[in-house]
Amino acid sequence: MRDRLDLAAKWLVVAIAFSVALPAAWVGITSALFLIAWIASGKYGERWARIRNHRIAAISLLLFVWMGITLVWNPAPWRPAADDWWHYRKLLLIPLAISVIDDPLWCKRVFFGFLAGFGVALVVSFLRWFGVMHDMGGVGPYAGFGGHTGFSTMLAFVSFACIWLAREWPAQRWGWYALGVICVINLFFINTGRTGHFIFLALVPLLAYSRFRFKGIVIGIIGACLAAGALYVVSPRVKERTDHMIADAQKFQKGEVKTNDGLRVGFWKHTIVLIKRHPVFGSGMGGFRPEYRELATSEGQSGDQITPNPHNEYLLVWSQTGIIGLAVLIWLWAAQWRYACTLGLKERYLTHGLLVAMIVGDSFNSFMLDNLEGYFYAMLTVGLAYAWPRRETPAAA
Repeated sequence: MRDRLDLAAKWLVVAIAFSVALPAAWVGITSALFLIAWIASGKYGERWARIRNHRIAAISLLLFVWMGITLVWNPAPWRPAADDWWHYRKLLLIPLAISVIDDPLWCKRVFFGFLAGFGVALVVSFLRWFGVMHDMGGVGPYAGFGGHTGFSTMLAFVSFACIWLAREWPAQRWGWYALGVICVINLFFINTGRTGHFIFLALVPLLAYSRFRFKGIVIGIIGACLAAGALYVVSPRVKERTDHMIADAQKFQKGEVKTNDGLRVGFWKHTIVLIKRHPVFGSGMGGFRPEYRELATSEGQSGDQITPNPHNEYLLVWSQTGIIGLAVLIWLWAAQWRYACTLGLKERYLTHGLLVAMIVGDSFNSFMLDNLEGYFYAMLTVGLAYAWPRRETPAAA
């Protein structure tokens, strides 16, 4: 029975990956079923050894635990604060999933499970664009099953991944190239998410670096700038979103702060004020909302000027969990980047591409807090985790 439950837990990890790009309820249900199967199947000692000896799993668990510890000194009521902590459950999912997915075949199933679910969302996006399916809500039109920010992020990453998948499987390379082109078309001509646009352009230097090494970074930056200019000319979507961003910046310079980007800048400034109050340990998990509301209200702000998060993961983590929490988050990504350098080209640059997407996206959003983007990072980390160097136990050494 334990072996069957262990097998069920493995398939449920694949199901979570498949559900990432689909309606949010799907990933919630599959995650709950996985947790039940994980607990019921036992083998805790063996799984704890895997987590402890897998650097990425261990750091992710450490960050989640530290966030929980900061609940002790948060100023918010216990229940909403615990709910805010639970929003970061993706950090817990990483070590739990890695503890059962420790085989190249299963990691491949997780990775391609995500691609299969994304493929469904991509088809739905085009069906909505063609008018075959009605708008399902969410932020931004034609964004699959969720918001345009998360969907644009996945579009940018998958278009980058298709280049490496075509190299890995040359017999199917034209199929991968076609998928990549379709993703680029959707990203820049249909989707309205600016985050995905920025991530795609940030991935261009990484792609050039893989071919030309350090001089490729310069080539990539120039190429990204030229691509941005060309897309502004040929894509109505890019032109519309860029013009809107420029208009917001001009209004902000004139003192009008109640614009989309003006509000975002205001969120950042006020969050920095909160960070200065408790830079080392933070206000505690769940402390951002009451502290920000108090600060904004004292300055006569209301409505959209009061936010539950600053739309910047680094500022949010720092304000609630202190410089310690921010340092662990950066340590997690630095360790992931460093150890990816020891892998084969495909795993190396897919992991680096994932991290670039998170680093860029978290500058304008709170990806680890958000549902879709957080699961996107967690499941791709698991799907690329089988080849990670593990710290050897004394017996193995």
